[in-house]
Amino acid sequence: MASLWSCLNHFKGSDNLKLERFLQKAGIVSRRKASGLIEAGTVTVNGEVCQAFWKQVDPETDRVEYKGERVLLEKKVYYKLNKPQGYICALEDPFGTPTIVDYLTRVHAIDKRVHPVGRLDKDTEGLLLLTNDGDFTYRILHPKMKIEKEYLAKVKGRPDESVVEQFKQGIQLRNFKTAPAVLKIEDQTGQNTWVRIIIKEGKKRQVKRMCSFLGHKVLYLKRLRVDSFTLDGVENVGDLQKIPKEEIDSFMKE
Repeated sequence: MASLWSCLNHFKGSDNLKLERFLQKAGIVSRRKASGLIEAGTVTVNGEVCQAFWKQVDPETDRVEYKGERVLLEKKVYYKLNKPQGYICALEDPFGTPTIVDYLTRVHAIDKRVHPVGRLDKDTEGLLLLTNDGDFTYRILHPKMKIEKEYLAKVKGRPDESVVEQFKQGIQLRNFKTAPAVLKIEDQTGQNTWVRIIIKEGKKRQVKRMCSFLGHKVLYLKRLRVDSFTLDGVENVGDLQKIPKEEIDSFMKE
């Protein structure tokens, strides 16, 4: 394995990128996680393992590989999918669980390398954004952006105004307190209730955890919106649609 310092080189031109930035722009991983992949020795530059996330690479002349496959800066693509249940939001799963990439390949013949922007649980439906643009992914997921995510949920029992108020104030879960959120009661069916929930975070299983903590187990969950991106055009479960460049440009300028 090449030493850390042998990976370093001088900045060769204005088009060069730090290795972690290159992986982000290629859509391999978020910039926050890129340094971890690099330090773990999973990335090579021109045939040598490089563990220096700050190394400068030339996208045109340097050969960067991740887990043995070459990484290229592809044309950016953006999709929205009405995710069906039964798939996890991962590129691969060592236990053989069907992934959303499996679904895209099998049903929609997507041959470009795209990754899900954030996650929906295996049993959750609704809006899932997909791209190979690391900058777009960063803007959607970084906590400081406070991107709204709206859900429709069927919960057990009948939440009252005290539950609505607790969502507004933030809920102290086991390991963190949620930011102020919105819960609107939509309809009641028997002993269950349909609610609309808006959060500006994306903690693991957050909506389910918030509801369960207050005594209202989530029986069904569907994401309706992420910021200005909605299910318009992909109303049916399984539908996939390219997002127009104008929508992406508008969002990135906000």
